[in-house]
Amino acid sequence: MSPSVTASGYQHVVVSGSPYERGTMHGKQAIEKIRTNIQRYKHSASSTLPNSDICATFIRNVYLPAIEKDFVAGLEEMRGIADGAEVDLSDIILLNARYDLARLQGTSKVGECTSMAYLQDRGAEMDEVYVAQNWDMSSWLYDEDTIIVLESHNPAADNESSPSTIIALTEAGQLARSGMNSCGLGLCANSLWSNEDASLEQPISESKPVLPFTLARRMFLECGNFAAGLKAVCSFPRHVSGNVIVGTREGVAIDVELTPSSYFTLSPQVPLSLPGSSTSTILTHANHFVSPAMQSRPDILDTYTGGSSLFRDRRLLGLVSKDLAIDEPPIVESPRDARTIDSIKRAFADHAGFPRSLCEHEDKGEQKYGAVTGNTMTVASVIYDLQKLEMHICKGNPCCGTWITYRISKERKGNVLGFKL
Repeated sequence: MSPSVTASGYQHVVVSGSPYERGTMHGKQAIEKIRTNIQRYKHSASSTLPNSDICATFIRNVYLPAIEKDFVAGLEEMRGIADGAEVDLSDIILLNARYDLARLQGTSKVGECTSMAYLQDRGAEMDEVYVAQNWDMSSWLYDEDTIIVLESHNPAADNESSPSTIIALTEAGQLARSGMNSCGLGLCANSLWSNEDASLEQPISESKPVLPFTLARRMFLECGNFAAGLKAVCSFPRHVSGNVIVGTREGVAIDVELTPSSYFTLSPQVPLSLPGSSTSTILTHANHFVSPAMQSRPDILDTYTGGSSLFRDRRLLGLVSKDLAIDEPPIVESPRDARTIDSIKRAFADHAGFPRSLCEHEDKGEQKYGAVTGNTMTVASVIYDLQKLEMHICKGNPCCGTWITYRISKERKGNVLGFKL
């Protein structure tokens, strides 16, 4: 078992039992981190959320009714987190809705996260399936160490209709930002903006019940098969845009661009010329819409204002493709999957366009012509290996951080799969 906190890694929070029991354990183990996150989002001068009265109204009238209807288990887990951390349930819902609430405020569109999927098929079976991302977010989450690796066990699950284990990278108090489950499903996500997104210019009375985006990500991870997971992410009620890259160890990955009214999909379509008979495809995404179906819609507009998103996705694609397509054998012989993971790690550490590069750094220096200087950075880099059920995570900037690996043990312990470091 890994230590709870290390200099190189985020706190590893392990929970088990019913949704409420798992939430209570989460709340107790991460109590100070949860309270810090609540304080920063509700009361900090740098908070990107609307004022407390507006947040409370949306939580009560917009988010809670949808959660009660569509995600009862999630609501019970959030009740447990609130009780374990000795805070109000509304504060835990606020943490899980912070992405959505920030959009109401009109947060600057600086760009958050670069995601990818990589598939390699050697003919007889799908040998490698990865979803991965650099998570770019407010630097205080890293500085104050309020991110956790949440390992959740459900003893009642059968690992067919539902997973017995979920591991997620998330802010303390949230149910998931990205993650992987024991059924071989994985998800990463990044921000999008469209003219359909809700804003404070619209009367609150006109707002319909919707689910926070974070809860939809967890709903995907609660599914036992890819079709059910796709149904969850495509159909959940929402009032802001966003993007998810989802995959399954069975060799399928899809990017889903979401607006409040629609979804648009992309599949890995860039073949790599690898040595031998293997074939590989890769898909990357940043913070602007790229699907032809969305771009052909005159009624839905991408409202991203320009910046690093316009090159980060293509840069990531080019780096990984070039690195893995080299015909010359590596200097040090290693398994193909280790080479792939190393290539992804190197790509995520790239500094083209510094400081708003793939590996984003907090110190932005002097910025000209309206460029935003917000204190954002790559707070974590993560790679989910859906075949081996391994999570590789780097705390902070991948150019200088230490990578840690978590594995889902393939040895059953009753109905629970244990993680090993």
